[in-house]
Amino acid sequence: MSDQPERKSSILDEIIQRGNIASDTVALSPNLKHQGVYILHGADDDNVPATQAQLMAKTLKEFHHDWQYHEEPGKDHWWTNEYKDGGSACLDWPEMYDMFARHALPPVNAIREVEFVTANPGVSSK
Repeated sequence: MSDQPERKSSILDEIIQRGNIASDTVALSPNLKHQGVYILHGADDDNVPATQAQLMAKTLKEFHHDWQYHEEPGKDHWWTNEYKDGGSACLDWPEMYDMFARHALPPVNAIREVEFVTANPGVSSK
């Protein structure tokens, strides 16, 4: 318990918080509900910590039924292929493409209901 009085949030605090919402992937995760998700992350990523991918996996576990997670040991944010020819193994991950091959978006006329979460309706209104 602190001796400090509880601080009320200011208008500036609220503006800053709104600016961060677009990066709040957990808050936007309901948009993933109706499609397959593959999370691929380098365990030693120094740009986006692997804990972010782990958090998304934990979040998806609560409501999603069609997702996979792979954390590649010893790899950072971007890793090349085994031939070192400029190819990128993290973009050409076979298991991820296998999952994509088993999934397709439904035709527009088959969609009866849409649930969409956005940080800013002015940016993603359609």
